[in-house]
Amino acid sequence: MDLRRRRRHGPRRPRADPARRPPRDAPRERGHWSPVGFVGVTTEATGPAGGEVRLDDVRELERRLATSDARIERGVRVRVVAENGPRVQVEALDAGETSASRDPQTN
Repeated sequence: MDLRRRRRHGPRRPRADPARRPPRDAPRERGHWSPVGFVGVTTEATGPAGGEVRLDDVRELERRLATSDARIERGVRVRVVAENGPRVQVEALDAGETSASRDPQTN
């Protein structure tokens, strides 16, 4: 047996059926997620000029830059309504949507 011709990595896998493969320009399911709808807390006062929020999601490890139409004070619960690159646009949650409108950890 010629050792140079022996396969090192086992038998060859069959090729995927081209009819079952998604087209190359199809959107991929993995990679990017949208934070729209996430809930969090403002860590700095947020307004049209900017601010910071901490979002309550497993994938959100750091604070994000945020903007809002109206001024939102520090420690207020917010919901993300839009995404603009790394920034998010937020709006304050109504008092009826959450049990506590202010987060005791940031106050």
